[in-house]
Amino acid sequence: MLAGVFVRKLCHKLTKLSIAGILFASVIALAQPRTMRLPGPIVDPENDPVNVDVVTNSVSALVMRLEIRGDDATPTNLLVARVPVSMVDFSEDPSLIVIEALDRNGVLVGRTSVSDRKMYARDGEPVIATNRVIPVVVPLLSRPDEVRIALPGLVAQPPTSVKQTFDAYCTDFPTDEICSGAPPDDSPFFNLLRPPT
Repeated sequence: MLAGVFVRKLCHKLTKLSIAGILFASVIALAQPRTMRLPGPIVDPENDPVNVDVVTNSVSALVMRLEIRGDDATPTNLLVARVPVSMVDFSEDPSLIVIEALDRNGVLVGRTSVSDRKMYARDGEPVIATNRVIPVVVPLLSRPDEVRIALPGLVAQPPTSVKQTFDAYCTDFPTDEICSGAPPDDSPFFNLLRPPT
């Protein structure tokens, strides 16, 4: 009788240990890094449909923070990025801030206009902000050397150099169209980007 009880308890403990061992082994197996080879040939990056779509539907642009203090606007945090063509926009509305990009010869190579965000509501009352920060994206036809900013109702400020930003970018990405030359006249977005003459 006692022997039977002992055997049953022993079997019960062994079963518990077996289950614990299986679970432990499963966790270890899941934790091991595994390599999976996807089917199909490797696609050349230049012919990759995703890459082609991104390049076709985006444009190089100068991205910045515009820090406004009173009547003075300073571009900061400059970087070059690809942005969707849907961001290519310009309006002649006199209430907007106008940012123009000029090449080394002073030729306009891109421009945009953004809301001033000078007035906002606080506790239901209108407030005029003297100091503000505005994100800006300037789509480009070719490499600029400086940007010119005009706040609403004011004459454009003297140009600010962006040469150092583009020297660094074009060293890293010499084949970008803004570094190697302007896009051809038949570019699907040429007319959207070209400032009016």
